Amino acid sequence: MLSILWRMSISSNKIFARYDLGPFEEKLRGIIDQDAPLRSFDYPIFVSEVTLNGTHCPDLISCIGRGRMGHHIFQSFIVYGYLIDIVVSSQRMPERYNRHMLSSSNHLLVRQIDHRSLPSDRGLLERFKQDDVANFFQTASAK
Repeated sequence: MLSILWRMSISSNKIFARYDLGPFEEKLRGIIDQDAPLRSFDYPIFVSEVTLNGTHCPDLISCIGRGRMGHHIFQSFIVYGYLIDIVVSSQRMPERYNRHMLSSSNHLLVRQIDHRSLPSDRGLLERFKQDDVANFFQTASAK
């Protein structure tokens, strides 16, 4: 996930313009190049399953960008219908979040998130309202 985030950050494609890692870009490059072992709290990763009317949306891919929760800065993107939030700030997450983030033992509590709760990408949210999208996911879930 960190490699995907770093690649979006260095890309010149304007679709990834929201992914500016600033001082974390070079640090992540070094970690990726060296395949350095990380602790789960170095760059906490949270995963949520995106749903439309209670149905997972596995074909959904979207750029979200930077967000903030208190003092914590995170970068978010959606791949295969999963919202990935990666904390890139240097302040440690409070322990109450430990069970919700990817652990060093590869355990992860994946919560469901309704598409209406996604960070404000108006185009994406408007697209969810269109009948062909709703029908596509209803048909796919019936198979």
